[in-house]
Amino acid sequence: MPLVTVIIPAYNAGRTITAALQSVVAQTFRDYEIVVVDDGSADDTALRVAEFSDRVIYVRLANGGPASARNEALRRATGKYIAFLDADDVWLPRKLERQVAYFDCFPETGLLHSAALVSHAPTQKALETLDVVPPAELGEAPANVFCDLFHGALEINPLTVMTRRDVLDEIGGFDERRELHVADWDLWLRIAAKHPVGYLPQALAVHRPGGSMSSEVEQTYRGQQMVIGQSTGLCRAACPRHAAAPDDCIGLR
Repeated sequence: MPLVTVIIPAYNAGRTITAALQSVVAQTFRDYEIVVVDDGSADDTALRVAEFSDRVIYVRLANGGPASARNEALRRATGKYIAFLDADDVWLPRKLERQVAYFDCFPETGLLHSAALVSHAPTQKALETLDVVPPAELGEAPANVFCDLFHGALEINPLTVMTRRDVLDEIGGFDERRELHVADWDLWLRIAAKHPVGYLPQALAVHRPGGSMSSEVEQTYRGQQMVIGQSTGLCRAACPRHAAAPDDCIGLR
């Protein structure tokens, strides 16, 4: 079985998924599998993925949203670690290598994320140039970041996340209600309430803005309100600020 499963949900991603897959195939760390879940695309996504057929497990579903697609990929994953990549983003070549090294050093880590760059069209030469910069030390040991994550002082970008499969088995997968809209934040909170979170300060991925979720601001706020409302139990267990003044804590958020 591979050590890492790379999960890529894709919806009408024909223009971008080739670059995303190339960035995985170019990883210096090789012990991985790739699961692409096509969330009912109506474009040439399937044809683009077929170009990598010897490297990719491809699954097609009726359109159910990214949380549903990621959960289906999780059901098919066999890796000890799970890494998430969106079909319109890319990784730097040493992303998996550096994250696996962190877990080797700090096996108690529940979730690990890193810095990321933002670029509409990163060139391969630019990515290679960035990646030869000597990496920083592995960074600090993982910590309890639930409070900062809940209050918005910390943002975890899905394309930088690696987590342990046993943690996901314990916590559960993504909430598939489409109106939630911030299912990634909800899952990170559930993990952070029980497990320490690690961070690598070097950029290991590039987010290319303008995807299907980038402009849906109002839906994002409504989804955040839903998650805040259902997180009271997590706050009581994991948030020192909440324990000291629960009403003030929720009101401030």
